[in-house]
Amino acid sequence: MSAELVDAALDIINSTDSPERNLKPYNLLVGLFVYGEDVFWDIGWACAKEGRPAFVLKALDEALERVSDDDREWIQVWLPYISGQVKYTYFGLEEDAVVLLEMFLKRLSQAGSPQEAYVTERKLVRNMLAQLYFDGAVQSWEKDASTRPASADKLK
Repeated sequence: MSAELVDAALDIINSTDSPERNLKPYNLLVGLFVYGEDVFWDIGWACAKEGRPAFVLKALDEALERVSDDDREWIQVWLPYISGQVKYTYFGLEEDAVVLLEMFLKRLSQAGSPQEAYVTERKLVRNMLAQLYFDGAVQSWEKDASTRPASADKLK
């Protein structure tokens, strides 16, 4: 993607950061995330190239709050997964990613129908969490070798 396209994409994304543009109580970017449009990787990539704008993280967080009350079980499972992936991959927010990926696994274990639809994602998330727990444990031990980091217990 060229720099011009990235700039144009961010201009478009930024223009959605206004609730006045629609009749909903939230802005269009939040609505985009809530309704599961598969644009997360493109938005994440554009954000990583353009300084990781905070309004995108804010919209992701608001979307996560909104889907908690949604009657679509699949979005309650899927949004924490994709948000965790984006926050880790494009924003470098490891702690946020751990929380979201753990939420994905918890919601998936409670869900009725989407179990089989997320076999690949479940495996990917378990491996990713193991790596994040390990990295967290190593960082904690490097700071203070006399303590046992909480992330080490999660590796069991």
